[in-house]
Amino acid sequence: MIHLYRDPPDATGKLCRVLRLMAGGDTLLLLGDGVLCAGRRDLIPEGVRICVLGEDLAARGLECPAGAERISMGDLVRLVAEDPEDPVSW
Repeated sequence: MIHLYRDPPDATGKLCRVLRLMAGGDTLLLLGDGVLCAGRRDLIPEGVRICVLGEDLAARGLECPAGAERISMGDLVRLVAEDPEDPVSW
């Protein structure tokens, strides 16, 4: 299952709540301000794939951290289209 996350890291713990619902084999796709969470690999459950939208990284002057995969908008569309389940947007 693909989980789209677009919010910045915050004190409310939203990212942690989302991650508790994920399982191995899921994909966490970070876009918008969500790319600011890409460096929090310590919070990501084992077996969860992390994809980060390259355009949003570039817009914020960031590099893709180790353990995450930089993807394009075309890659995002392909991932969502090929996944048998509907994506969950947070």
